[in-house]
Amino acid sequence: MQSSLFHVLPAFLRRWCGALSCVLGLTAISHANELAIVGTAEPPLKMQQADRFTGIDIDIVSEAFQRLGVDHRFILVESGTRMLHMLSQGQADMGLVLSHSPEREAIAYYPEESYLDLDWNFFIHRDNIGRIYFHSFEDLQGLRIGATQGYAYTEAFWNAGLELDMVTQNDLQLAKLRAGRIDAVALNTIATRYELGLLGWRDEITYVNPPLRSATYYNVFSKASTYPNLPQLVVDYSQTIAAMKADGTIDRIKMRYLE
Repeated sequence: MQSSLFHVLPAFLRRWCGALSCVLGLTAISHANELAIVGTAEPPLKMQQADRFTGIDIDIVSEAFQRLGVDHRFILVESGTRMLHMLSQGQADMGLVLSHSPEREAIAYYPEESYLDLDWNFFIHRDNIGRIYFHSFEDLQGLRIGATQGYAYTEAFWNAGLELDMVTQNDLQLAKLRAGRIDAVALNTIATRYELGLLGWRDEITYVNPPLRSATYYNVFSKASTYPNLPQLVVDYSQTIAAMKADGTIDRIKMRYLE
């Protein structure tokens, strides 16, 4: 039926429809070869401002795929659960960023290289530098330590017998620390350094080492993806990240957001 209708169209319309079919075909091919990258919004790692994506992860991954000549697009979703579902169903080809777990390794390829270690450090007021430090939980005895309900921290943290000042919203902690209502609080280090810059509080609040906990995070690739030759892309991506670490590109990108 469609073929018969096509042949009764005027010649100029047949030519127009033929050209349109070619354009749509090329668009479909282009979209099929565009790597879909999913993540959750986590400043300063992944952010969306209007139709522009930015952040440490966004900039690093964009640079890597630009070097590899890989067309790509970003999708930010509301939760890690949604991101994992998209990866497991092949609705996205790559996910930003995940730690190792057997459940995740069942659905995703992990590259050898990572550029992101996420630390949780104890933040203190700068007036307490030299007075408050952390080498063991004994160092925190007698201090008011901020903690947020529902956060994992570590098992040792919860069992250390600390004087905990509990809140239900993590975004209250910095203001309490600045006001002297708590003496120290464990926070995600990269995110908190970025937030302190936005608030203009970097001259008032700092953090002590070593971190309470640290974990390496990876950008992973969906095993359910139909992207062409994905296992080879995992290798090429890993080698590119190694080169970007060696030439200082990754450190420069991080400092855009953390200086």
